[in-house]
Amino acid sequence: MDKLTELRHYTTAYYAHATQHRTSRIARAWMEAGVLASDAANWANAGYLPAEAAPLIADGVTPQTASEMDQLADDIAGGPEARAMQVVDGMVTDGTLIDPVRVRQVQDPNDPSHVIVRVSPDRQGE
Repeated sequence: MDKLTELRHYTTAYYAHATQHRTSRIARAWMEAGVLASDAANWANAGYLPAEAAPLIADGVTPQTASEMDQLADDIAGGPEARAMQVVDGMVTDGTLIDPVRVRQVQDPNDPSHVIVRVSPDRQGE
């Protein structure tokens, strides 16, 4: 079977089960990762893209377990929005999202237990 035919069959099987991340590009990425279409759909339905799920799959984690861990992390953080804010804060602080040289942290004058993260303007090319 040629690659295009294989992708058509895989995508059809993936679409039959996936309710999230239903694009041919994502289906192709799952296929290239070597994940069965039904398993890929379960991961997609849990909100994971192939690159995000790969280390979990390698560790033997199932989509159901990953979803339960995500729910627990949300509960501990105070909800999904609070967890997302913590993740973004961490990514800013460690330089994943922006050059750490541009990040300034100052203590919140209204709440000393919090810091305010400010990003200085990017002045490249000036």
